[in-house]
Amino acid sequence: SSSMPDSVYASVFPFALDEFQLSALRSLRRDRNVVVCAPTGSGKTVAGEVAIAYALARGLRVFYTTPLKALSNQKFEDFCKRFGAENVGLSTGDSGVNREAKVVVMTTEVFRNILYSDDRPPGLYACVFDEFHYMNDEQCG
Repeated sequence: SSSMPDSVYASVFPFALDEFQLSALRSLRRDRNVVVCAPTGSGKTVAGEVAIAYALARGLRVFYTTPLKALSNQKFEDFCKRFGAENVGLSTGDSGVNREAKVVVMTTEVFRNILYSDDRPPGLYACVFDEFHYMNDEQCG
């Protein structure tokens, strides 16, 4: 799958990817960490979704974190439509669906608890932090 052209992963989306999104994909394909900082509405989340498409093609797992339970629930619904319900799980602490899926959407609090545990999830390729600017907000965990 690392030999597949960028267009294979980009084809998951119903629009052409911007150069920064393709650049993020190329970095992920070289197993590099990626940080995307761009204005609201510019497509930062798509870079995270590209990571998901790439990981799924490789048979690996991705955790997708959000600071708010409501946002996790929304992303779960979105990702079920985009990547298939069988590939997507949800873990918000008090509830969960398909937690062993290839893609698990979770609150950052749940991810923090995973980090503090001795159980490391097998096959984890990436962790995407959506709305990262909330990380320093005590109201959001």
